[in-house]
Amino acid sequence: MAHRRGIKRFACVLLLGLTTLAAAAPAVAQDPAAQPDPMVQGLLKYLQDPDYSQLRMAKIREGNDKAVGVCQPRQVKSVRLIPLSAISFAADGKPTSGMWAESAELLPCEPARRLNLLTVIAPGKPIQVLLTLPGTTVTDALLQRDAAVVAVQGAAIFAKTKDCKDIAIVDTKFDDWTGDAVPGALFASARPWLETWTVRYCDKQIDVPIDFRPDSRGTGFTPRQKDIRLRK
Repeated sequence: MAHRRGIKRFACVLLLGLTTLAAAAPAVAQDPAAQPDPMVQGLLKYLQDPDYSQLRMAKIREGNDKAVGVCQPRQVKSVRLIPLSAISFAADGKPTSGMWAESAELLPCEPARRLNLLTVIAPGKPIQVLLTLPGTTVTDALLQRDAAVVAVQGAAIFAKTKDCKDIAIVDTKFDDWTGDAVPGALFASARPWLETWTVRYCDKQIDVPIDFRPDSRGTGFTPRQKDIRLRK
């Protein structure tokens, strides 16, 4: 099965700071030679807002509770912040519209645990902080929603049963780029890549490798059915 989906990324900022689980926001490392971007600066300042920090940390705790295995993290390391649209701010510095994604690693956890958040602010509506799929996937929320269908289907075929009701994608892993940039792809410099998504299928954890292929309409995806296996 193939599908095409994606969100264009507006900009990218790398977050390198550590915080405790009770802290308001991550510390940020920035390139002093880079020209400051007012939107990015406004977003980084808003990350320190106590109300937003409370929402963010509540989602991080929720994601940790849902994850496979026991981990009692003491720190959160923000490793990626990606504005997905233009972000507008009111005079008090609070955003009035916009959307951004954040990846955060929980420390110390073994194996490593990364949670991904999506913040959505629509005019006149309450702020939403949502959990997207955990792990190192480079897919966005829309692509995750659609590719999850084939990941679960692949796990069901491997398990040889469709009766399971306890199903969840509990981890993702970016494996590697599998080709060069695709000419005419919807997203600039897009390259095909491989990821492995781990599906909890009742009492089994099943690794489902998925090929992602950018093209002029978005991104297609196909599971590698012959390579699906139980997670070790």
